[in-house]
Amino acid sequence: MFPQKPAPKPSFVRLADHGVRLGPLPELMVSFVKQRFGRPLAAHSEAVAAISRNFTSDRNELSPAYLSSPPARAAYLAYYAITGAATVQTALELAGAWQKLPKDRLRVLDLGAGPLSASLGVAAVLPASTRLEVTAIDGVRTAMQDGGQVLATMRPDAELTIHAGNLREGRFLHSAAGGEYDLILFANVLNEWSVGSRKAMTPGALVEDVLSRHLAPGGVALIVEPATRHGSHVVIEAREHLMQTLGWPILAPCRGATQCPLANSHKDWCFTERSWTRPAHIVTYDAAMGHERATLKFSYLALQRAEPEAGDGKQFRVIGGPMRDAGLLRRYVCGPDGRRVVEVPDQQAPAGLVQAWRGDLVTLTGTPGETNRQGRREPVLQLTDLPPPRPRAPEPRGPERERPRPGFEANAPHRGAPPRPHGPRPSAPRPPHPRSSGPRASGAPPSRPKK
Repeated sequence: MFPQKPAPKPSFVRLADHGVRLGPLPELMVSFVKQRFGRPLAAHSEAVAAISRNFTSDRNELSPAYLSSPPARAAYLAYYAITGAATVQTALELAGAWQKLPKDRLRVLDLGAGPLSASLGVAAVLPASTRLEVTAIDGVRTAMQDGGQVLATMRPDAELTIHAGNLREGRFLHSAAGGEYDLILFANVLNEWSVGSRKAMTPGALVEDVLSRHLAPGGVALIVEPATRHGSHVVIEAREHLMQTLGWPILAPCRGATQCPLANSHKDWCFTERSWTRPAHIVTYDAAMGHERATLKFSYLALQRAEPEAGDGKQFRVIGGPMRDAGLLRRYVCGPDGRRVVEVPDQQAPAGLVQAWRGDLVTLTGTPGETNRQGRREPVLQLTDLPPPRPRAPEPRGPERERPRPGFEANAPHRGAPPRPHGPRPSAPRPPHPRSSGPRASGAPPSRPKK
């Protein structure tokens, strides 16, 4: 067991589960881990913490075959397979992809599948009437077999085909993938693509190669990466490459900008945050590691092999948290012409903009402009048709208003001063006047009388 840490206090209020529908998956996974590895969940805590440290450290330190060892596979199944499934569900929900997928038969290609986390997330949402066919490709066969057993328990009618090999070998990759698919998943693949690789193919070129050959007309592709600076910029680089080569419409999160406004930024990055209800064993792991994982944070890109459609110019994606400055609410949004900051008086801010999560779509009516704050110019969206200012909370009156604030009571000692004793204040003796004939105030001996 790793050292127990106090559970952090959440700094938000959970509003709803944004598209997360895990169903029996957490219970099935817990049961499988106990049966497969013969140890209680608490025994895998150290391995969960080790994987977490690797995921947040330099990616070059992470071995491409880290799921080969049984302790790592058990820890990944117990924790990251569940969070990964929930993340894929949320990303597909944000992209509106569930309505675009076929209802009778769904063909899924899961690249870098690991223990089938992404496919399990899809399987948990599909209705029983949909026939599910999954082709999984990864370098570790045992990891895919573990996920396959959970899939068989949850969806006995699902068809699973496993191919173990090196994704960087193009001949193997395309031979294993075979035909076309309605949904292609790249879950936590691109950020590890450069680890141990000597080939010049970029992540964007890899995605283009796979989608141009194996994504069926009308099919949907989803890329999901961690909400880190590196993970986000890998997604952005792939997005810029795909916009130039394929030109297919992006379902989410982009709203039609020709170039990502963060493509040339090394400071800022784009990610999404959504609320969800954590399974009980995930809460226990989080408390032990001192994590605040009550929200899902990820970077993603969803696109469809179809003809581009005209978008809604009034819909913007919220890509920044709320900022308040001098009575103004400021939030970054991304629309058809790129990133803009919305500045609105706090008392007139639309409720949808105030309460939006990072990654939400909001409908805003305004005119583009430019702001200059501290010598920094940036595009701004000036909202129109604002509601009247909301009344401020009334100030207290009467005795309640006259009551001093804590720490400012009458005759309160200065901070850091010693406590004042109770009772009447003793009076200090007054020194005699300098012209007095008595002894000097300084305590010097009296002057000698004149002769």
